[in-house]
Amino acid sequence: MPTRWILWILIVLLLFSTSCRKDKDENSPHVEFELPGNSFTAQVPAAFIIRVKVTDDRALESLSVMIVDDNNIPIAPGFTADLAGTSVTIERELTITDERILSGPYKLIARAFDGTNEGRAFHSINIHAAPLRLRAIYVTPPNGSSPALIAKIDSVGSISTFAMINEFYGSAIDGGTQHLYIAGGQYDPMIAYPTSGTSGQWQVNNSNALPYPYFTGLDLDPTDKKLYLCSNDQFIRGYSGNGTQQFTALAIPDFRPYNTLFLGDILVNEQRSNTLPQRKLVTYASSSGALYEQWPLDLDLIDMYRRTEQTFLTFGNRNGDGVIAERHATLGGTFEMQVFSGNEITATTRINDALFVIAVGGEIKRFDVTTGTLITIALQPADALTYEAAAGVVYIGSGDQLLTLDPNSGAILGSVTIPLQAGTILTLHNR
Repeated sequence: MPTRWILWILIVLLLFSTSCRKDKDENSPHVEFELPGNSFTAQVPAAFIIRVKVTDDRALESLSVMIVDDNNIPIAPGFTADLAGTSVTIERELTITDERILSGPYKLIARAFDGTNEGRAFHSINIHAAPLRLRAIYVTPPNGSSPALIAKIDSVGSISTFAMINEFYGSAIDGGTQHLYIAGGQYDPMIAYPTSGTSGQWQVNNSNALPYPYFTGLDLDPTDKKLYLCSNDQFIRGYSGNGTQQFTALAIPDFRPYNTLFLGDILVNEQRSNTLPQRKLVTYASSSGALYEQWPLDLDLIDMYRRTEQTFLTFGNRNGDGVIAERHATLGGTFEMQVFSGNEITATTRINDALFVIAVGGEIKRFDVTTGTLITIALQPADALTYEAAAGVVYIGSGDQLLTLDPNSGAILGSVTIPLQAGTILTLHNR
């Protein structure tokens, strides 16, 4: 081939290559939030204006905007808009209506696309949670009731039957997923009942092979909202809010698990001997279920409460005496803070880190764990107690009466008759 032809071919290839490089789009769209401004705060429910400016050297195609949490999970509906031209400003209203959203920092993300490249912008906002609001009160019977009625008192005070079940052996409630958890006994499953139409029902089957109740404990971790179920096959199992099993631990040999407490990285479980009148407090790694320590327990346990990541309180009875004790989860030390000689504790509830309300000896007492102060605030027996944070009151279950107590003055603010003997009182809030 003549040299001149080779030269012409090389020139053509060079021109073609240069043309391709010129046509290649290597620039991403520039995206900028104009609204909201810096340090913007929204109170749920919220509606606010988003304004985004997008520029590019090529024709733009689309823009999407969303609000996400720390895990980049959307918390509210965003929007997507078609674009035209090389410089576009889009203004839209975003709304946040989910009352389960917690206060804290969140992030706006805007993504613009020009057919080849994507440009992004991020903008921090603060969200204040919706005011805490009581949606309903649920009253369950004592453990072992069969058949069992679950009563509901709605936000205007109307009483109805929420469910009628064959057997009842434990309950918990989660305002995040809006579920009421009810455990059966020898035959029935644990069912997660949706309290509204926004979440689905799910259950954990009863795999009983013994002549007594299968489910022995049911507790909700207040931090991660994981549900922990104890059963007579010696297992402690943890479930997410949609029913996915995420935790497994095994009781110590010849013991069965019952009540569970959560101390951050440590899980504390009350366990009872299969054959002897013995109880122990057993600790596990909350991440893996690995066994840590075990300590003797000489109380008929009523409740446990966290104090720190290493210490907790136990409320229970010993030989007819009510006992409040502080315990160390890793060192095993025990300090008895109060002993009620000749009077047993029947129910407890927590108001805040320091204050507790206790039913003991036919009286209602307020106990300050920091100072050790104990004050009788009402002459009223109680089978069940629970603190309702939105109104700052304590609900008392006494036989078939549900009473409302001011924990500061001890005044009884109201009373209604319910169609069962109260074993547990559960308050459902908007989150």
